Amino acid sequence: MDPRPPGAAGAARPRPGPPRLAAGVERRLPGRPGGSHGPRDRCQHLHHHQDHGAFLALHRDRHAPAAAAGRPPDDTRAAAADRPVSQAALVARDSAALLLSRIVLKVIGGVFFIVLARVLGATEMGLYTLAFTLLNFCSLLSAFGLNTLLVRDVAQDPSRLDRYMTAALLLRLGLAALCLLGLVAAGWALGLPARPRRLLLFFGLLLFPEMVYKTVGLTLNIVQRIAAGAVIAVAGTVLRVLLGLGALALGMGLEGVVGAYLAAGLLEAGIVLGAVAAYSRLPRPAFDGPFAGRLVREALPFAAISLLGVIYFKIDFVMLAAYREASEVGIYGVCYTLVDFLMYIPFSLTTAAFPVLARRAAEAGSLRRMAEQAGRWLLLAGLPVPVAGLLLGTPLLALLYGEGYRGGGPVLAVLLWAVPGLFLNALCADLLYARGRQRVAVGILAVGIVANVALNLWLIPPLGAVGAAAATVATEALTFALALTAVGRTLGASPRLDREALKPLLASAGMALAIWPLREGSLAAAIPLGAGAYLAGLLLLRAIPPEDRRVLGDLLRRLGRVRVPSGA
Repeated sequence: MDPRPPGAAGAARPRPGPPRLAAGVERRLPGRPGGSHGPRDRCQHLHHHQDHGAFLALHRDRHAPAAAAGRPPDDTRAAAADRPVSQAALVARDSAALLLSRIVLKVIGGVFFIVLARVLGATEMGLYTLAFTLLNFCSLLSAFGLNTLLVRDVAQDPSRLDRYMTAALLLRLGLAALCLLGLVAAGWALGLPARPRRLLLFFGLLLFPEMVYKTVGLTLNIVQRIAAGAVIAVAGTVLRVLLGLGALALGMGLEGVVGAYLAAGLLEAGIVLGAVAAYSRLPRPAFDGPFAGRLVREALPFAAISLLGVIYFKIDFVMLAAYREASEVGIYGVCYTLVDFLMYIPFSLTTAAFPVLARRAAEAGSLRRMAEQAGRWLLLAGLPVPVAGLLLGTPLLALLYGEGYRGGGPVLAVLLWAVPGLFLNALCADLLYARGRQRVAVGILAVGIVANVALNLWLIPPLGAVGAAAATVATEALTFALALTAVGRTLGASPRLDREALKPLLASAGMALAIWPLREGSLAAAIPLGAGAYLAGLLLLRAIPPEDRRVLGDLLRRLGRVRVPSGA
């Protein structure tokens, strides 16, 4: 937006590019309406929406009414014309950087996880999975849902930077210290031996550099240097992987890997401090007790949503660890990692679609048609996954993680049936957010947690990891039914996703027939053959309508025309 005061049309145009906070110029870059996020944040959905909300902070001014931007209504077009030309290029650059960084992070992390699983074995991976699950709880508790408030409020008034950052950093470090004690207590409560308790202590130390990185690093979002933050995230992951590989090569085991993570976390925090100092300025200490208390009260709902989300997605790991051996937890963990990797598909779609959904929130019919189109693409991507998993899951696990994980084939075959529900739940959640029905989404999440815990208590004792997988599938089916009903109520009628599922299911059946003879043979032949058979089935059934093909072609043409100026 134009940083000049209203009425300064004749003033010299400022140099394009994001402002430094030191300039003291107010920029309105809030995120979602009301500043709220979804209940899915690094547990799969959760982190997606934290990044999602922070990034959408860059977009709302382009679509908000003139009055919301502090301009007279008749001045909207003039102000839009005065907006620096490089703003669109900056947004395009940051969008591409975020999407590219997610792909790179997934690939690098996935490859390292495969190496880790092969070197450590199922039992050690069980300890690793349990420790990381508890660390996720602690990480979200320490973050306390403050990202939304910090980006929203400091972007609106940069003079708030020092107070907000000081209060947030002190709160997060204090919560990290409490979580460290909680991890030690959890080790005793679960009856773990001395070594796993010691590992939990080491994992807890990772919280401190993480909180510094996450808090101070938000300044890069506020000053529209999201691309720089994405580069730092990739660099930090590469550093963590390289140090972790070094620890494994030296035979240092799981303790060495955790030490490598800690060293990489400290270096990453130092890098982000340097980047913030270069692009803006480092926050100055400015503690205000009453203000900190108000900040805690405002952030409490966001923290509650985040914690509900992590319980929803990770409670099965903790319950499985309580009933079964660590090796079974490790097998379940590697299977779940494959599902987690696939969640990049709906996250990418909903990240791109949410601004459009939000702008058309008042148009129920238009929103319903968009939901059917998006749902069609998610079903096209999600339905063949569990069908292929039934036939190829066991050899895939053996290929990726080693023969020691071949026994996880039945677990993966069951767990992959949760993928279509996970995909569609991501879409339904964004439809509810676009219509301002966040509380409904939280209620559905709470029901899902109760159902998931009850199903795990029932299924894990007799079935182990297969029971945990079945509980996940049933929970996703239940929450999808509730979410689709809620979407139907807010839109006047539910999107007809059932009719969109028939053709992908038929194409998936054709794919299964094609790869059946190769189910025990070479994956190098089975996977391309299955993909080709599925695509051929979609074409024969005309599952992709002409309007979708036009949208895809237009998107590819737009991407081909994107140019990022060197000075941006």
